[in-house]
Amino acid sequence: RFMAKKKLEECDEIEDPEEIEELERLASLSTGMTEERVRLLDAEDFIWDPFNHAWEQKYNEFCMFVRMNGHTAIRSRRKGYDPLARWAEIQRKNYRKKIDGEKTTLTQERIDKLERIGFLWDNRGMETWPPAKAARAAAGKELKSTI
Repeated sequence: RFMAKKKLEECDEIEDPEEIEELERLASLSTGMTEERVRLLDAEDFIWDPFNHAWEQKYNEFCMFVRMNGHTAIRSRRKGYDPLARWAEIQRKNYRKKIDGEKTTLTQERIDKLERIGFLWDNRGMETWPPAKAARAAAGKELKSTI
């Protein structure tokens, strides 16, 4: 309920009428949670949206991969990168769903964040893909400003 209320308060422009309706419905539900409890939880850095928090953690991990390797062509065959490679593949699948008009958790904000660091939406041929200097430089500049 409070997450929905916060989202409604923070978003000036929510374009999807169904999303507005759902957020308003959720915000109106009674949970017994007082404003004081919310304030105390906020003071302890309580995670109100664990799904978004998990996505941001993986995104930051991906940014570290890019910083260390100079490219975004992550493959699961690289030792120690299986979970991160799977996360990247999920982003690609969600991107294809979004393009096809299907429901997905990949927001435009997330797409923009990934594109700013040079994320490869099409990973075909990555085994032979040499990162371009310009893409590496652009990704490096973005990473320095986000990490």
